[in-house]
Order: sequence, then structure tokens, then C-alpha cells
Amino acid sequence: MRPSNLLNRVLLLGLFLASVSLSVSTPVGGQELDRPHFGIGYVINGPNQMLGFGGYVVLPVLGGLGLYVDGKADIDNPSKDRAFDSSITAAEVEQDPRYAGSHFLKFETSWRRSYNVALVRPVSPFLMVYGGGGFSQGERYTLYDVPQGDVGRALWVRDPRGDEDGVNMMVGVIIRMLPSISSQLGIETRPRGFTAGLSLRLPPW
Repeated sequence: MRPSNLLNRVLLLGLFLASVSLSVSTPVGGQELDRPHFGIGYVINGPNQMLGFGGYVVLPVLGGLGLYVDGKADIDNPSKDRAFDSSITAAEVEQDPRYAGSHFLKFETSWRRSYNVALVRPVSPFLMVYGGGGFSQGERYTLYDVPQGDVGRALWVRDPRGDEDGVNMMVGVIIRMLPSISSQLGIETRPRGFTAGLSLRLPPW
């Protein structure tokens, strides 16, 4: 089975389980919240976005129902490389006579930013599930081998022709580790990867 098909099936299963959980009026274990609960912490979408912050609020309605939001960014992309030239694009490298003889080496998409919103549902005092989506913005960078005398040099440039903007889908779980600390695990579709994080729970639960 192709990895993309497997990821789609896992995502659909996660969305199904989340919808079933949301349809139940009382969380598993019969323990309803008696006051709002909040969480805020650090979250990533590995291996593409290693900087992010997220938070959630769960209210004592319908046995516990809440909202999760996050924002993530790529902090390590070719624009930080010494070989990057911001004054020229990939299309110009391919058309400019000064770069005649240049060879394409590879391209890389940097997922510059993403924003997501999801519904959160406690299913036990130790576990919450969430499902939702958002918007992601990807920037394409292209690497060339540019002739320079008898040798070549690496040249990274932006390639707006390959930029990717689109809808992200996500599902996951928030797990109680300590009364004040939770961990987060999940999957996302754009950029495709795994969600991981730690959050501070207020008040302790």
C-alpha cells in the first residue's frame, strides 16, 4: 500500500472516531467537567515545521467540548543557506545567459506557515481527541549547479512557480501525563507529517 493511501485511511479513521466521540453526550467513564479547562504549549509538525505554539479551551457543555488552535512555521529553509540569492528566481536562472550551463540539482518546499482550528472532545480524564483543519503556505526553493571558472558553485533561489497553498487536515489526541502537563500526538496532511507537542493544563485536571 502506498504511504499516501495509508495516511489517508488513518486520517479518515481518526475523523470517524472523533465524530463518534463528539456525538456522545457524556465522555467515556461518565466524568463530566465542572469548569472550563485551558491548555497552552509548544507544538510541531515534524519533520517540516519545528516551531509552533498551540492552545485549547474545553468547556463543561455536552459533557465536555472545546476548541484547539495552533500556528506553526519552518525555521530551517534554504533562504538561510550561504548559497541562497534572493535577487533572482529559478525562472530567471533558466533564461539568463549569465547562467548558461547551469544544472538543476533538486528542489525543496519550505512550509513557511500554517494555522489550524479543531474541535476537542474529552473521552476520559486522561485522554482528549481532536479533529479539524486549516491553511498552509509552502514556498518552493530550487538548487542549481552554476558554472564558475573551471568548477561549479551551488545556488539556491526562490521558485514561486512551485509554491503550494492549500487546506490542511489534522486529527490527534491530547494525553494527560501529569495533572498540569499534557502531551499531544497526531497526523496532518499539508504538510504531511506528525504532530507532537507538550502543553500546560490550567487548572490541573
